[in-house]
Amino acid sequence: MSFHFKAVCAAAALALCMGAAQAAPKTISIEFEGVAGSNFDGGESFVEGDFRFTAIDPVGSIFVGFGSGSGSCGLTYVCPSRDSAYYGVINDGALRMERADGGGFALAGFDLGFITNAFDPMLVGTVGKILVEGVGAGGTTLAEFALEGLGALTGTGAFAHFAFDAAFSSTYFSQVNFTSCLDDGQGGCTAGASFNLGQFGIDGIQVIPEPASLALVGLGLAVAGGMRRRRNA
Repeated sequence: MSFHFKAVCAAAALALCMGAAQAAPKTISIEFEGVAGSNFDGGESFVEGDFRFTAIDPVGSIFVGFGSGSGSCGLTYVCPSRDSAYYGVINDGALRMERADGGGFALAGFDLGFITNAFDPMLVGTVGKILVEGVGAGGTTLAEFALEGLGALTGTGAFAHFAFDAAFSSTYFSQVNFTSCLDDGQGGCTAGASFNLGQFGIDGIQVIPEPASLALVGLGLAVAGGMRRRRNA
């Protein structure tokens, strides 16, 4: 009887694991359509889809984010053009994302374009770095990309797509922070220390929610273990 129960448990666990392994990860895209026309001070949050986003103000700028409603940002900033709404991170701010239900998620990529207050020839070409920090059970993982500034011919930034490598995109995080920094001319690039010039628009964040089936595997094994202990009592 004991052997039969063990066999049933093992078969059930194997079936759950195989189902989890075979299920293709579902990628969703965060488009920021719900924040069009809104402004955000440090600490203010909004929900887009199943995710909570928080405007982060590391240097006391207060106003650190806005939702572009028409794919541009008017006369206040020089922004990259886009056919849809996006979120603008300004004044050396950052953007934090978390699942609203507290679950884990991975990232495949995102779209980003440089924002500045006015055209400056010093901001043409590569101007700094995009910094993406993932926080999870295994600690903190950092991804860096080159931040392209203004185009020499257009005088504006342009959205580009950035894809994470296999190691980053296969790691599930509880929190991810997006920020940027500008080169200081001495080989350094420190987030929050770019004289309010660390600014960008972000859109099309490709998210892979942690599969619920993986959690069911653990739940199923826990239930089976409890039944086995009661049977032995």
